[in-house]
Amino acid sequence: MPHSALQHLIRAGSIDGIPDRVTGAITDDFCEDCVNRKLTWAPHSKPAACAEHPLLQVFSDVHGPIPVHSRQGHCYWVTFIDDHSQFPAVYFIARKSEVYGAFRKYKAWAENLTGQQISIL
Repeated sequence: MPHSALQHLIRAGSIDGIPDRVTGAITDDFCEDCVNRKLTWAPHSKPAACAEHPLLQVFSDVHGPIPVHSRQGHCYWVTFIDDHSQFPAVYFIARKSEVYGAFRKYKAWAENLTGQQISIL
């Protein structure tokens, strides 16, 4: 927020508790932190594109452990997200070593549903 806007809010009594260093006599609205932050932004050369057909790219991640286990003893979950449809599939697992089994279930389900094969995981 520009310094002049802060001074206006303080004079109008809209905000309280602002330190004295903010209410000092600064005449310009230059904020070095704001300028430096904007300098790190880079324009994108082209917009991001989704996969052209289902299962061309599938993103996966393992989450957990959570402090409270489910009744079946699950404390992790693995997600599979198809880039084309953005459809998330979530599998709950008890140990990280069960990720491959969850992937095999997802692979069989998704390939039977779409008729396509997973190209990139």
